[in-house]
Amino acid sequence: MGASVRDRRIRQHELGHAAYSPISLRVPRGLRGDIVQWVEEARVHWLLRAAGIDLGAPVFTEVADGFLREMPDLSLDAESMTLGLLGLAGTGDFEATIAVIKTLFVADSDVRSHYEGYLAVAESASAMVADSPGRFSTTIRVSKWMREMLSILLASRESGLSLPVGALDAPLSQPEGEMGSWGRLRIESPFLGRRAGAGVRRRVSSASWGFVPLALHRLLLDQRVFRKDRPRTPGPTILIDYSSSMTHDSIAVAKFIAAVPGANIATYSGDGDGGVLRVVARAGRAAGGHLLDPPAGSGNIVDGPALDWLARQPRPRIWVTDGLVTGVGDQFALNLLREALDSCRRRNVHVVASLEDARGRCMSAAHPFL
Repeated sequence: MGASVRDRRIRQHELGHAAYSPISLRVPRGLRGDIVQWVEEARVHWLLRAAGIDLGAPVFTEVADGFLREMPDLSLDAESMTLGLLGLAGTGDFEATIAVIKTLFVADSDVRSHYEGYLAVAESASAMVADSPGRFSTTIRVSKWMREMLSILLASRESGLSLPVGALDAPLSQPEGEMGSWGRLRIESPFLGRRAGAGVRRRVSSASWGFVPLALHRLLLDQRVFRKDRPRTPGPTILIDYSSSMTHDSIAVAKFIAAVPGANIATYSGDGDGGVLRVVARAGRAAGGHLLDPPAGSGNIVDGPALDWLARQPRPRIWVTDGLVTGVGDQFALNLLREALDSCRRRNVHVVASLEDARGRCMSAAHPFL
């Protein structure tokens, strides 16, 4: 038995397991053993901390050095990072290592986009364990939550979606095992009495047949003296989350409509057990005034049905949201988040976090109708 600080920390750690962990660690069916193991590490650390024993450095230096070597080139597996961090939860090393990682986020946006969601899961799991570390049932409950969140993060990565970190904070308030349901959606298509902007023009071509000749100067050229409207290419469709967690207002929405005048644009929000989707721009025409305010309350409620509407509209399809999807009662549920992610993946929906990002997406598409 060594006498170094590291050896002493290891002995304290193992004695903590002897005091607090079950003699036989049984993993319930459907749970991953590695997740349960790392969550139990965190629970023991929090109990030791409550007893006045803080397992700190030198572990921090080793872990942080490893992250600094592997994260910049994205060679560190994100899920392994999450579980490794959780093994430090309840110690001073946990906070210190996270501080190092967030420094990397500031310096490199690619590193941030690759690992940020996983870091949020590790922090949230640590907080959940710290709230009630006294029983092994906490380990099982948090392990189930982590299984779901890691699955959602993997699904978002495979579908090419960038899942906002805010979407990972909401599950903390969800009762275990509770399934959510979407609210009822009502669709409003008000009269669009204004031009959306200066960028939309009639598309016409010359024809050799028609009713009223408007191009007589072509009579001796090709006899195509009639004007014929050409079919317009459908514009992109943008669905705007107008819940209170979003930062845009009616002025920002009006400016956005003017910036992408050929787009089909709808806003939605909800309250209680239902919500409203309001079409505010289509084919170069737009609504104005109070119609650009949130259509119904300050909640989400109807994200799923609104995405169903979006799936029936012309491509490209863009969803402006912070990812905080909710159902009836404005309550978050993991099954609703999974359903929304799957809907975006299957229906080729691009998810962006702001109106400015949506405008950039429209411009990059070089759409002929904008």
